[in-house]
Amino acid sequence: MKYTLEIEINKPRDEVARLIQDRNTFKEWQPQLQSTELLDGVIGEEGSTYKIVVSMGKNTLEMIETLMINNCPDHYQIKYDADGNINIMDFWFTELSPTRTKMVAQSYFSCKALMMKLMAFFMPGAFKKQTRKYMNDFKAFVESQ
Repeated sequence: MKYTLEIEINKPRDEVARLIQDRNTFKEWQPQLQSTELLDGVIGEEGSTYKIVVSMGKNTLEMIETLMINNCPDHYQIKYDADGNINIMDFWFTELSPTRTKMVAQSYFSCKALMMKLMAFFMPGAFKKQTRKYMNDFKAFVESQ
């Protein structure tokens, strides 16, 4: 499953791109994030991997995050692996004006687990809705800075 969403943020492109990779602020716009731990590499460098723990209702989910591309402020790509369920997120940042940025997020999901495959097939809107929520939360956070 693949989809693309976009949002306009009332901040300069360099600031938007800097904040999307600032691990010290992740919990401010991702309240479900419980922890993030560097496993390998150097923070912010391509190839670095992290263990991410998020709350999902009453459950927790562990994922491995890999920074695939860091060509900020233009392009940023991360890959999440949760037991073989892969989510690749590409972010592109376009300057609309010196104080406005368009952020385009393209998501690609490859589901291994049967339940995830069924959800992706029958309820693709749920995935888009969650991505849209993260984008709106990120926008609100960035614009409050």
